[in-house]
Formats: sequence, C-alpha cells, structure tokens
Amino acid sequence: MVRERVNQENIRQNRSGKQDLLPPLQPQGSIDGLKMFGFSSTSIIQVIEDLDPTRQCSEYWSSGFHAQL
Repeated sequence: MVRERVNQENIRQNRSGKQDLLPPLQPQGSIDGLKMFGFSSTSIIQVIEDLDPTRQCSEYWSSGFHAQL
C-alpha cells in the first residue's frame, strides 16, 4: 500500500516536472525502505551526513551505511 502511494506521488511529481528530485518507481514486491523513500540516494545521504560534521551520531557512523556508497 505504501509502495503504491509512493509510486503514485512519484508519477504525479514527474508530470509536474520534478523528476530529478525523486527516487525511481518501486517494483511490485520491493521492500527496501531506504531506497523506497530515497534515503539511499547519494545526495540525500550527503545532506544527512552534513548535519553531523563532528560525527556525534556514533551508531550511524559505526553502522557502515555511509561506506556502502
């Protein structure tokens, strides 16, 4: 249900000319929440990481997620 709603909104935004800001459409059976909501996008990750320049969020930095890019 969430995936369908995200895809519908993505299509709506594409039609209004905002396609560069959105994650790709998600296929049936897709369950990767990070990709679904755009959190694995390099530009989004960069913005998130820029919010913690002194690396105080140690759980995030030790997770290795940022290294997957």
